[in-house]
Amino acid sequence: VSVRGQGLTKQVPPQSLLNSRRLYMQILKALKAVDDARGDGKTSPFQSEVHVYVTTTDLKGLAIPLEVMGERVEERRFKCVFHFNHKNGHFGDTYTPFLAFAARATSSFPVAFEPMRLSDIDSVVDLVYPDGKAEKSASAMWIPFMKPFMTPLNPGDVANRAFADGGALDNKPFGHAIDALL
Repeated sequence: VSVRGQGLTKQVPPQSLLNSRRLYMQILKALKAVDDARGDGKTSPFQSEVHVYVTTTDLKGLAIPLEVMGERVEERRFKCVFHFNHKNGHFGDTYTPFLAFAARATSSFPVAFEPMRLSDIDSVVDLVYPDGKAEKSASAMWIPFMKPFMTPLNPGDVANRAFADGGALDNKPFGHAIDALL
């Protein structure tokens, strides 16, 4: 079943109160519109200073080895921050699907929107970029962002790792901005 003619199939039963895939599509369309409008070549002199930190919660958690009383134990870290900056080209149209993924992941509030997985972007990217010129979940472009989840201690398919609201564990993420200013 198509959701309002958007080409998105209806979930039965629904996984959240609001349509999570539709939210990703709206974020992606908005960011694509910004990319398309920027085609005039005009840039701000401050553009190279732009940093965006998107906090999320990694629902599986990263395995962190610790030495406790002479024994090795494993702790899990659930806080996650995706750092985007202009100097690395993260605000060009190439990174738009991942930037939209991070925005959608941080808005994953329990019950309202389901957790976001990178693999969730593929069907929506196909709808927004019918020419096939956009990167999808398996893109090597996302490796710098997903590298912490690709360690031997954290095996598994990173594209299917679930992320949720960053405010759950990092409700006042001012430290990232302060560190960037320094």
